Amino acid sequence: MVGNAIVIIENTNVMVNNAIVTREKGNVTLIYTGGACRNV
Repeated sequence: MVGNAIVIIENTNVMVNNAIVTREKGNVTLIYTGGACRNV
């Protein structure tokens, strides 16, 4: 498994390129360059 992966996320509300995906404790945390953070 990869600890950190760089992905491209296209959102209708917020356009973000090169979002940082980090897996912690089995959860996927998306850290956007805009500073927003959410758990999926």
